[in-house]
Amino acid sequence: MPYFPSSSATDATLSVSDIVDNNVSSTKHGFAPKSSATAVAFLNAATTPAYAQVKDSDLSLSDITYNNVSTTLHGFAPKAPGGTTQFLRADAAWAAPAGGSDPWTYVLLANDFNTSNSTATAINGMFFAPAINSNYEWEGKFMVRTVTATVAPRIGVRWATAMVAAVVRLAVTSAAATQVLQLGNGSAAVLTPVGGLQVVNIPYPAFLEGQIITNGNVTGSVTIMLASETAGTQVRMVKGSFIRYRTYS
Repeated sequence: MPYFPSSSATDATLSVSDIVDNNVSSTKHGFAPKSSATAVAFLNAATTPAYAQVKDSDLSLSDITYNNVSTTLHGFAPKAPGGTTQFLRADAAWAAPAGGSDPWTYVLLANDFNTSNSTATAINGMFFAPAINSNYEWEGKFMVRTVTATVAPRIGVRWATAMVAAVVRLAVTSAAATQVLQLGNGSAAVLTPVGGLQVVNIPYPAFLEGQIITNGNVTGSVTIMLASETAGTQVRMVKGSFIRYRTYS
């Protein structure tokens, strides 16, 4: 005889037990199976559904960006654009890294500079004007030569005015394996000592390194100078020589 439940039957009147006969399957609706009491397991849609952990292979990914990583949410990496020059930035966008800029400013000697003066002469274009309230590191790399053996080029520095502090170290070749040095500061112009240059008409190296600190009163320029050991004997700074400077804090 058929059984007809009364109209008063509710969810609360159901009596469930650990019997799986009426559990859901791929062929019928049914009860969810008993929980596995594992927080990382979820009910899957297998022929006989069961609680299991979601695997990478279970994920179905498409070209939808809803769950991509952002600056406010964890998420998937956005679709790669292809290529080897772009990288994922902290704003969640693929982009090529910005190119680094050279912190040095170069002042290049455009043409050979000759002098026969025994007093220091300013080299055309070889200067820079320090800005106010700044700290500078500066360097120079020079190629120098002479037309007469034992008469060396002398490298010098003429300072800007009203600097807080300025120091320099100058070195000029005297022979193939020796050099003469001159240390100085911003209290007076600096010029390397006599020392001779044994080989004529061949460039030899000279170097400069120093620091400059300015306040709001600095004026004028820092200028590279050249002199001959002997008046009337020509010496030269070769084009391509340079000074360079940069600020630091």
